[in-house]
Order: sequence, then C-alpha cells, then structure tokens
Amino acid sequence: MLSLILPPDLDALRIILDEDPEFLLDAAAMVNCLGTCRLCERRFVPVAPFVESLEPLYGDSRRLHALLRHNQYISLSEALCGFCHADPGLLNMFQKMKKL
Repeated sequence: MLSLILPPDLDALRIILDEDPEFLLDAAAMVNCLGTCRLCERRFVPVAPFVESLEPLYGDSRRLHALLRHNQYISLSEALCGFCHADPGLLNMFQKMKKL
C-alpha cells in the first residue's frame, strides 16, 4: 500500500505512479511530516502525524499504523528515528542526555 522510500530514478518513479497514482499523496504526506532525530540528526517520519494525515485517504488508521510501525525510516517516537529508537545503546544514551 505504501512505499516510503522514493525510487532511485525517475523511470522507476513513473512506473510506480502508473500503477498507483496516489503514491504521490503518500510521498507528499511523508514530506509534510518529516522530523529530525535528536540523536543522529537523520530525517525521519514520526508515525502518529503521518497516520493522521493519511487516514482520510485510507480510512483504517489501525491497519495503517500496524503497516508502518516496522519501517526504520519512520518511528513511533516523535524525537528519535527508527534506527536510534531500535538501538538500546543509543536509546539509553538519549535518556541520559535528556537528564542533563
């Protein structure tokens, strides 16, 4: 249903858009929801605002949330990307930094 990582070239993007024109809406929603990870400064998409912005298109927010939650380029956290959120060492470091 969603492909969060944009294809590497325009030809691949055209093929995706031919098959699913609404992919462009997914990409626009993703760009509008971008955040920056407080640890690694990687750009990522927090799940909650992304699901909220796509819910009118897809209707089933629970299914959409379940589909998205395991993608590392999005995160359940509003402050940490999926890469850092999934790494206990980085998460521990982040929690220590917040106490300072």
